[in-house]
Amino acid sequence: MPDLAVGQAIRAAGPNRIASGGPARQSVSNMDNHGPRNPELAARLRWFGQIPSRSRFAAIAFILVILMVLANCSDPMPKDITDDQVDRIEVHKSERRMYLYDGKERLREYDVSLGFAPKGHKQEEGDGKTPEGQYVINRRNPDSLFYLSLGISYPDSNDVRAAEALGKDPGGEIFIHGQENGTNGIREWDWTYGCIAVSNGEMDEIYRVVQIGTPIYIYP
Repeated sequence: MPDLAVGQAIRAAGPNRIASGGPARQSVSNMDNHGPRNPELAARLRWFGQIPSRSRFAAIAFILVILMVLANCSDPMPKDITDDQVDRIEVHKSERRMYLYDGKERLREYDVSLGFAPKGHKQEEGDGKTPEGQYVINRRNPDSLFYLSLGISYPDSNDVRAAEALGKDPGGEIFIHGQENGTNGIREWDWTYGCIAVSNGEMDEIYRVVQIGTPIYIYP
């Protein structure tokens, strides 16, 4: 009698249930039979499978070429620059960025700190503003109170006349320089009296490659 009951139970369960190993195995089998649950993904896979193998290879090769071009363009700046490459400097005050150029090629870019009241063009001594306009690098000072320094030719004749019209002293002593000697770390806020400040490591490179007479354009 027990053997007869077991046989009846097996026949009632059906062959699929026994062969599949139970309900859990059957659910997996059903998912496999129906394919991906995302119909959009399934449609894309079917479409890609319909493309001739030679065309698929060409498409993949084209994509790889595009990725290689983009990778090469992502870091266009050279690893090393020499002291005869830099033909101008640009400072964009609103971006707090300074750039070194050789023609149209951007050689370097740096984060900078400006004067403590950076908006607007410098008009007088002590106003905390960084000048705006076209100037030149006109001197070098390895013994600066700040780590190295390159002098900027502010004030020019226009600056002097504008300050005199206001009865003011236009000020001067505007430099690109590193951090204050004897201090540690980098001040990341606008802390100078009108100068343009970078890290000491960056100033080492700038001092090495920028020569006297290099034009500097300072934009708002």
